[in-house]
Amino acid sequence: MNSKERVRRTIARQTIDRVPLDCWLHEQRFCDRLEEDYGPVDKFLDEFNIDIASSFVPWPNQFGQKDSRQYYKRFEIEELPDLELEDPRDGKWLTNTDWHPIFRGVNVEQAVKQYGNDRFIAAHLWGLVEGTSSFLGIENCWMNLSAEPELMAQWMNKYAHWLADLAESCIDAGVDMIR
Repeated sequence: MNSKERVRRTIARQTIDRVPLDCWLHEQRFCDRLEEDYGPVDKFLDEFNIDIASSFVPWPNQFGQKDSRQYYKRFEIEELPDLELEDPRDGKWLTNTDWHPIFRGVNVEQAVKQYGNDRFIAAHLWGLVEGTSSFLGIENCWMNLSAEPELMAQWMNKYAHWLADLAESCIDAGVDMIR
């Protein structure tokens, strides 16, 4: 039984040979340390029988200039209802390689190509609060959930539809699971 079969059978509550393992390797410093101790990340995944390959899409907020202090442009809550999000079906969301310097994950296309036949592929999409925080900042996101519930509900509805289309793109690309 390979990793993909093991995870699928687990989800279907069928008998498996062992519990599936996942390991979110997406931070540069951890991958560097891992390679110092074990060699290439793939060798580690194989040696420790990691069943799930995590893939990532970039933050939904693609506005502004990246720098070390603030990764993306921040918006005020009043700007969000009129903010036009980029097309979630654009292939750039699946092929991104322009990550923040602390990040070292693989994009959806890389994961499907590299691991698609053997490992179960999980695509991480940034959820409603995570994604909204990229536009407002984490403190403003949480504060506005209670201070501006109508504006936040309007925005999150718009963002949820955008995320659903992005999830469909990931599924069409061959991932096994969206998280």
